[in-house]
Amino acid sequence: MIPKTKLNLRNSRWNVNVTGARNRLGVENVSSVPIPAFRTGDFSSLFNNPCATGSGICPITLYDPNTKLPFAGNIIPASRINSAAAGLLSFYPSPTGIGSVKNFEFDASNPSNTNTMSTQISEPITPKDRINVNLSAQSRNSATIQTFGYRDPTSGGGKAISISYSKTLRPTLVNTFSVSVNRNLTNNLSYFSNGVNVAAEYGITGVLATPPTYGPPTLSFSGGSQLASLSDAVPSTVHATTFSLTEGMVKNLGKHTIQFGLTGSKQESNRLTASNARGSFTFTGVNTQGQTTTNGVVTSIPNTGYDLADYLLGLPASTSITNYLNGNDVFYYRQNTAAAYVNDDFRASTKVTFNMGLRWEFYEPQTEKYSHMANLEFNPAMTSVHYVLPGQQYSYGNGGVVPNGLIAPDYRMFEPQFGFAAKPWTKRPIVIRGGYGIRFNGGALAQLGNRLTIQPPFVQTVSLTPQQAQAQTGQTLTLQNGFPTLPVSTITNNYAVSPNYRPAMAQQWNAIVQYTLGRNYVIQASYFGTKGTDLDVLLGPNRATPGPVATEASRIPIQNALASIQLDESIGTSIYHSGSAQVTRRLAKGFGTSVTYTLAKAISDSSILGSGVVQIENNIAAERAVTTDPHQNLGVNFNYQSLANNQKSQFFYNFIRGWQLNGAYDVTSGSPFTATVAGDPSGTGVIGSRANATGLPVTGGDCPTCTYFNTAAFTLVPNGTYGTAGRNTIPGIVNFTLRASAMRSFRIGERHRLALTFTANNPLNHVSITGVGTQVGTNTYGLATRAGNMRTVTAMARFTF
Repeated sequence: MIPKTKLNLRNSRWNVNVTGARNRLGVENVSSVPIPAFRTGDFSSLFNNPCATGSGICPITLYDPNTKLPFAGNIIPASRINSAAAGLLSFYPSPTGIGSVKNFEFDASNPSNTNTMSTQISEPITPKDRINVNLSAQSRNSATIQTFGYRDPTSGGGKAISISYSKTLRPTLVNTFSVSVNRNLTNNLSYFSNGVNVAAEYGITGVLATPPTYGPPTLSFSGGSQLASLSDAVPSTVHATTFSLTEGMVKNLGKHTIQFGLTGSKQESNRLTASNARGSFTFTGVNTQGQTTTNGVVTSIPNTGYDLADYLLGLPASTSITNYLNGNDVFYYRQNTAAAYVNDDFRASTKVTFNMGLRWEFYEPQTEKYSHMANLEFNPAMTSVHYVLPGQQYSYGNGGVVPNGLIAPDYRMFEPQFGFAAKPWTKRPIVIRGGYGIRFNGGALAQLGNRLTIQPPFVQTVSLTPQQAQAQTGQTLTLQNGFPTLPVSTITNNYAVSPNYRPAMAQQWNAIVQYTLGRNYVIQASYFGTKGTDLDVLLGPNRATPGPVATEASRIPIQNALASIQLDESIGTSIYHSGSAQVTRRLAKGFGTSVTYTLAKAISDSSILGSGVVQIENNIAAERAVTTDPHQNLGVNFNYQSLANNQKSQFFYNFIRGWQLNGAYDVTSGSPFTATVAGDPSGTGVIGSRANATGLPVTGGDCPTCTYFNTAAFTLVPNGTYGTAGRNTIPGIVNFTLRASAMRSFRIGERHRLALTFTANNPLNHVSITGVGTQVGTNTYGLATRAGNMRTVTAMARFTF
């Protein structure tokens, strides 16, 4: 008990709320599955493959990877079909439609059930003391229906409690202290969990074969067939607990309202996971492509190769798997955070207000309870590497001890903030606002910690191409042998973080001018800017130098390490500018609307903003490009409320009175695209690198496939070289979206009410193209490959009593 206080339950306020929800969300899956002829190796119909333009014939020829000659009649002999490939085809359903593309449709509903109980207690102890208690508990279960109807279940629940104590120390000084605990449990299973051991049945070796992880490997196709991937949920169990403390004070001092305080939290997350434990195979058609040599330069022959043909032969373009070594599939993540802040809201006069503050934040790099984390240390010349564990000594640089979280803590995250609002002229309805602030992305340290735990010697994640597998194991990469055991001397870590990594910093500034016209209209002009520094850039320090694919392995700088190592450095930058103009009509006489036009541009070389791994090692400048954010956007919103004469009580007037109609119309310039090529023409181990630029304009062009961009602006990349095209150089596609809703609540008697809601998305059923084929040499190059959702209409009735 607090001294000199006593509880007075008669003044207590209790609020208990119990809710239950039973949802069924309909999903429509339209995808591509193999046709019967293709399943048996008969690809003769590809000789009559229609051009993606819809006119003419664009035959696709398949080459035998053994003889380097075309398969007779484009038919793979039955004796050449891989047994595992034939068996795994059973997980693909038969087509429900015609053709080889978008020939399967499956409609289902994803169930989601939630039960929640919450209690709020407000207890005034004295006129100056108050305690607030919040309790909540939840149970939930749901399922996700995958593309082919496989049902992946999820279950879980959580409990939370928070207690806050407020005390008025003086009329102008209030202190608040709070403590909270939040616990949550989530269980995910796969449709195939505890079923048949698929890997053993089809002879797929090197995978984690435990009952929860039983099931087929992930199969991905990206070479012309447009086949849907075979994948499902990752079995996992997560127990998460968060403890937090907050101490804050508010002081009123004349024209100033000053807030200051401290906060801290401890986060614990215990996870049992099996991500990618069954392995993943990617097929691109590169193994059945033909090749030609011109002036000593080997290039792929256009319109040859097919990803499904590669699959039937059991020859992937790449594989990846996560092996949990010595039973290390449970991890105990820990992270502490702290912050201190002071803020002053200064009302300088009736015309000007300032808001100034400073916040300090500390995010401890995420640790693992038993130090099951590993990072990589390279020598200064980047010619050798070894892994380091928490508590060990660094071998290079200034030496020192490896910190518990493998990353040096950063105590310099000071975030100043400044903002103002002014009304300079008393008789002119003009308001000016502006501000500047700094923010750090300390939350990224938890993501880095997650990746550093799934590294050898605790977890082994291996990605291989056929060339790498041949060089390191002397074996051919196949469906059965896609995850070979690497030599003991091989460093199989595939991810590392610079020990001096610093969370990204964003400087943000803005200016807004608002003018009120008459009683109902507001005109506003806004500018926003952001400059990012210390952004993540993924380097590939052990990739092979460019050259022939056949000798790729010999050009890897560190021979006893994976070529696919990614090194995360905080060296990226970005800049963003945005200007907008908005006209708003306030709700009057039942009608309100707003029209907003935005012009924006963002440029970055960061991997977290769409760049991915740097294509040309040590050439970050080549990654600098516009981001995928739309360049222009026009948005129109409206709200209408029917105002039928209240004096009329006939049924018709009662029915049309009180309806609320809302709608939104958006036109956007779309996100830009990047032209790519299949395979690994550079011979560096990078699959799907950028294409070559021909120098022709990207827009325009006079050809059947130039509807969205000039396909002649890009071409295939000669073997042993990098593509010269930049990122995001293909302009986005203009598209629009329309949404509308109508709502009305009817009163029935004194205690009952019926609420009706009708919602329509894309009510005009307009086709908005959101994706185009950008892989040079494929039959979808330059054509639409993805569209937005078609019309959906939802009706909901809610009766309260």
